[in-house]
Amino acid sequence: LYITQKAFEPQWSVNTKPLNFNAEGGEQLIEITANFEYAASVSADWVTCEKTDSGIKVTVPNYVTMQERTANITISNDKYRVSEVVKVTQSAYKPGWSIDVETLNFNGGVGEQTIEIAANFEGGFQATTDADWITFRYTNNSVIVKVAASNVLEPRTARITISHKKYDLQPLKVNIVQEKGCIILYESSDGRIVEPYD
Repeated sequence: LYITQKAFEPQWSVNTKPLNFNAEGGEQLIEITANFEYAASVSADWVTCEKTDSGIKVTVPNYVTMQERTANITISNDKYRVSEVVKVTQSAYKPGWSIDVETLNFNGGVGEQTIEIAANFEGGFQATTDADWITFRYTNNSVIVKVAASNVLEPRTARITISHKKYDLQPLKVNIVQEKGCIILYESSDGRIVEPYD
């Protein structure tokens, strides 16, 4: 009696289509069918691989550097001497921002208004102006503009330029308009009309 058993024939199929991620990162699947065990190794620590019933789940984190990066995932079985390589590419981070206001209007007294900045990053804002009657403070997503009380009898204007400390972005510009101030006059002891402390 002779018993013949066929040799094992390793079979597998790997989708080697490159994986492309944007700067926000995310998850994608490398589809694999195989009748044997296999392992995955990665050439960069920013790529995470997890084995699933359908193949390898690839996870890439959020990326905030303005330069594209790449890595290779090698899927292999040393016993059967098979391997495939899948390239992973993550796009460079592209910072962007915008505002929906062109002009801030103030009355003649002390005032404060907020410029809300829509951006895909937080903080790092820097506002400048030639007007010494305007000051600034900041939050993670806004610039708060404060004007001093006006001491002139006509409206005054200025322009604010907002730039970023790290990213080379197109500056944001906002016009400031303040109404004329109010000067209180007094009658001196000798009948003259004078300003305070005259």
